[in-house]
Amino acid sequence: MRFPRSDGIVPGHSRSSTAWAPVRREIQCLGATHADSFHSPVPGTEVLAEQKVRDRYEENTGHAIMRRLAPLDVLACPAALLVWHARFVSGRAPEEAAQYTAVLEEVCGLTLHIQAIHAGCRPIPDCLRDKHFLDKHGARAYYDQFRQLVLSTDLRLQIGRSSPCMVTRCRVSISQI
Repeated sequence: MRFPRSDGIVPGHSRSSTAWAPVRREIQCLGATHADSFHSPVPGTEVLAEQKVRDRYEENTGHAIMRRLAPLDVLACPAALLVWHARFVSGRAPEEAAQYTAVLEEVCGLTLHIQAIHAGCRPIPDCLRDKHFLDKHGARAYYDQFRQLVLSTDLRLQIGRSSPCMVTRCRVSISQI
């Protein structure tokens, strides 16, 4: 699996996404807020073996995230939850990664509320999910909301309220797993 270039990585411990990390379940697409930015459920990683925690934990964490994202279109779902840890979000630029981070935090919070109201809520139908996502990210995208919202003042405040947001400019150079 080849991964696209990613110049922004946002790790972090914001409230709602960190609450999901130990649950060990992917975050299903339950509505338009999720579908606008993520074309699939947000995945969680496998549990790291004790040896991998003791030896080169940070490197093994990265491998766990990359293995989990390998079967997915990373541009369509640029986020993962590291079990018992927190979220990791990527973007083609730091600003895009920060935007996805704010959206992921909102999605996680909404999912908590939705499941509290109705634990059996079903995921959004594929046709509606596709409509929302592809109108913003597809080859014929016409709805420019996502690009216009990149790192607005409101989103900076939203990320900052949850936890300090560290956006790291980097280049992900792993081309295969």
